[in-house]
Amino acid sequence: MNSRNARWLLTGVILALMLAVVIPAAYAGGGHGEDVAISETVDTAGKSGVGLFLANLYNDQRLLYALLVTGTMAVLGMFVAQVADLVLRVLGAQRK
Repeated sequence: MNSRNARWLLTGVILALMLAVVIPAAYAGGGHGEDVAISETVDTAGKSGVGLFLANLYNDQRLLYALLVTGTMAVLGMFVAQVADLVLRVLGAQRK
């Protein structure tokens, strides 16, 4: 067995062991089958502007809030990647 196949085999074994431990541990807490409503809300007193908008969105439309946060994180991630690419290009590290 060459080193490339051994590496893939080791990765597969580690992944299988992680899944064998993580999935049962996630269900060990119990209560996973119950339908429990989320009762946490954000206090909007003293907030204004974007903070008030986000607090109201979180309190009233959790799915829309989650989609907005996920989209914002994706855009910021692309921005950080472009800045890192520019810095590496200036330093002379080219992608192949």
